[in-house]
Amino acid sequence: MSFAEINIVEDIEMVWWEAYETYPNPSNLEGGGEKIIGILDAATIRRLLEKLMAKAVKYGSKDSPITVKIKEEGEEVFLSVHNQGSYISHEQKDKIFQFLNRSHKNTEEGLKSWGIGLTFVKMAAEAHGGHVELKSDQEKQETSFIVLLRKLANPPGKKRVKLNYAV
Repeated sequence: MSFAEINIVEDIEMVWWEAYETYPNPSNLEGGGEKIIGILDAATIRRLLEKLMAKAVKYGSKDSPITVKIKEEGEEVFLSVHNQGSYISHEQKDKIFQFLNRSHKNTEEGLKSWGIGLTFVKMAAEAHGGHVELKSDQEKQETSFIVLLRKLANPPGKKRVKLNYAV
């Protein structure tokens, strides 16, 4: 990975705008327009958000908006993607980040999961000194992925990161 001082808001806004123009689902961005500076890998952050947005489109309600939020708290950045739609059970939550896991159901359109995207999200968050959390509410039929990134977990420069496929 290549870590450099970046304004993460610019990368988040770029990915959100591309998704807004590409996907049929309505979407909102909250927290954009600010500067949040950190030593991060911009390409990895963009891929992370692309994967979460794609999951929200794939498994979420086509009529309800996807909400992307970015928030800074001290040395941490919180990035979340929220959608209405399929509930993720506690059993699935335990397995969903495992490499090549396909235990969650296919979409109504028959779209299947490869079991790689959320593993990447987890590894990207960990490479930035953080983690990813999944919240899903059965009554409200909504799901949120919350990614914590530490702005100064890595020095600038290239770095090999550990790939950890386990939950």
